[in-house]
Amino acid sequence: MKRGSGGVGVLIKDEVLDNFSVSILDSSVEDILWIKLSHKYDDSNNICFCVCYLPPEGSSRLNDGEKFYNDLLQQVYCYQNEGFVYIGGDINSRCGSAQDYIQGVDDINDKEIIDVINNKYDDLLIEFLTSCNFCMLNGRTDGNNDFTCVSKRGRSVVDYVFTPHEQVDMCTSCDVYLMSDLIVDTGLNFEKSIPDHGPIVWTVNVKKDIACDTSKIGQAPNTDRPRYNLKRFPLNFLDNNTHIQDTIDKIEHELVTNKDINSAYTEFVTSIEKEMKDTVPVLKTPTGPCSNKRKKSLRKPYWSEELTSLWNKVCIKEKQWLKCKNCTNLRRKLKQEFCNIRNQFDKLNRNTKRNFQQKEQDNLIKLFQSHNTQDFWKYIGNIGIANERLQNIPFKVKTDDGFSSDVDAVLDKWKTDYEKLFNSGDNGNFDNNHLGWVKGNNHVFPTRNCDTLNCPVTRQDVIDAVNRTKLNKAVGFESLRNSICIDLLFKLISFCFQNGKVPDLWLNGIINPIPKNDSGCKFDPLSYRGVLSIPCKIFADILNKRLNKWLNENEILCDEQNGFRKGLSKRSSNLAARGDMGFLSGDALLKVEVFKLWNRLKCANTSNICKKVHTWAIRRKSSWDYRVLQLARKYSLIQNVEDEINMSNVWDSIQTFEKESWHHEVWNDKNNVNGNKLRFYRLFKTCIGTQPYVKVVNNRCHRRILSLFRAGSLQLKVETGRYARPAEPGFWKWSFL
Repeated sequence: MKRGSGGVGVLIKDEVLDNFSVSILDSSVEDILWIKLSHKYDDSNNICFCVCYLPPEGSSRLNDGEKFYNDLLQQVYCYQNEGFVYIGGDINSRCGSAQDYIQGVDDINDKEIIDVINNKYDDLLIEFLTSCNFCMLNGRTDGNNDFTCVSKRGRSVVDYVFTPHEQVDMCTSCDVYLMSDLIVDTGLNFEKSIPDHGPIVWTVNVKKDIACDTSKIGQAPNTDRPRYNLKRFPLNFLDNNTHIQDTIDKIEHELVTNKDINSAYTEFVTSIEKEMKDTVPVLKTPTGPCSNKRKKSLRKPYWSEELTSLWNKVCIKEKQWLKCKNCTNLRRKLKQEFCNIRNQFDKLNRNTKRNFQQKEQDNLIKLFQSHNTQDFWKYIGNIGIANERLQNIPFKVKTDDGFSSDVDAVLDKWKTDYEKLFNSGDNGNFDNNHLGWVKGNNHVFPTRNCDTLNCPVTRQDVIDAVNRTKLNKAVGFESLRNSICIDLLFKLISFCFQNGKVPDLWLNGIINPIPKNDSGCKFDPLSYRGVLSIPCKIFADILNKRLNKWLNENEILCDEQNGFRKGLSKRSSNLAARGDMGFLSGDALLKVEVFKLWNRLKCANTSNICKKVHTWAIRRKSSWDYRVLQLARKYSLIQNVEDEINMSNVWDSIQTFEKESWHHEVWNDKNNVNGNKLRFYRLFKTCIGTQPYVKVVNNRCHRRILSLFRAGSLQLKVETGRYARPAEPGFWKWSFL
């Protein structure tokens, strides 16, 4: 028997209205309401709160759980960048002991579990949370964690508060109140019945100094420049030879006569800016109250025009059925029409989604099998709506006295940290004895020819450096793109190389607050990357190319310094790890199981369908059976097709083959970075097997240092030629290992 069900509500304190203005963001979906709290002083502190309700099992109301979570996921995708997002409500989903995150991937704390029972909505809820990188606050933050629903039928946790993983630290507490406790504490009287569900209260930390004086921020360099449409870059850019020649003459005059690189570079920048302003179309910047709103598609990535048309028909049929107040026969007919068109839409939606997912999987396989694996991991990182979520940069820095949000302190911290990044003075910790020894034995080192380092920069060097730059990258202080005039650059770079002077603009950098990685502290300015001038990068690329070529030709750097060199491995080799642990390759056990399956097929009854397929397929070279036969012959396990594999010899054969293969890879120097890196390792390691230090040394740190030392991957200081953290003198009982 179906029963009635209630709903949920949200209450906002009056004091919140002092700093926030409240508006309805979206109420288009039944039982899902989005409320936006827009901060009056700082847009970075906007809060988007969603209150939702999913009717329970057996309710008289429509309770399509799959449609509910699909609609909610779609709205999260649309509003996740409007501010800090929180979702709360009664969704009648009991998850039991299931975790709301992907173990081994997401780095968040486990929640306290008090309800161990599941219902039919648990899988839908967990799938929703893992899809959008949200998690529960219930039982995860400080506060009272209790059952959210207590009635005569039992107790359960069906009311939740969700937030993105990156906002968990902002929530200082989450308390669940029972209605019995509220009645006792407040003296509330209910005329009809006591509600089963109690309120959930959670506290969010936001910045309180957001109304500070920001008048001095205007002293920063002006970044209000026109945005050019580079997708419609004209073919006649820098096509005026007369203008280019006049600019070259002015630059040569400044360089040859006045020796003024700053004036010459200013002339160069002015010429490029004028040409872009005259020829390149400018993007129109939206203005008005809606200028900051990002327009996003409300559809899925696989959405098509056919789905749109069918969905519109579903909506029309649904409205006709719900608004029908006439006889039962007409209402029953409209409901049947709605169900039919809805079934058509669901079927087409599932097929389109399945085809889209299959296409995405094929793309991943192609990228994984390609030589450039970097594209594969970039593609993996862009999957999921959590990657579309904007990261707010806090206007706060960490100082010696704690955290500060003062405008002057924040700007000064950012300025001084990046000034000291490449201009740090000598801290007095340099090893003067080692430096003196190097100077005293300078005559011992053979003199090397440095002509290739000091030869003049050619025009081809500039062309090659420009071709090596990445397209569509961020611009520097002077707003120049990579598509610039080679002749003008050649004049400037040649003067800089011959005279040892660079323009002052190359010494300035724009601090673009983009986190380097997820592990960086968001209150540390050095956790963000600073974008420098593009011509400066081209000049540095020319010098770096020459230096690397000279170092490789003269064999200056030793193998232990591979961690600082481009194109060489920076971590311990898998071969060294396998050799010290005694591990075989990952497919060794798989091969054993394959051979077991081969024997089962051989011993099967001839009337068995699998036996018939095996007998027929072994004659085809593209079949699994033929490949297993070739693998068995490779290990010298069988010779004839009808023979069975002796399983007692399988493991010995695989181990022998794997050990020989490992030894060959360690000593293979041709086209193999491991051979270059493991020269020291293979002097004492000749056979794969578990080393004594792996079994005996209990300290994990000691085992790690030993493995790095044996594999020759301990970090070195390039400027001193010594280890970055040399071990203190002393005797260690495991030094013989």
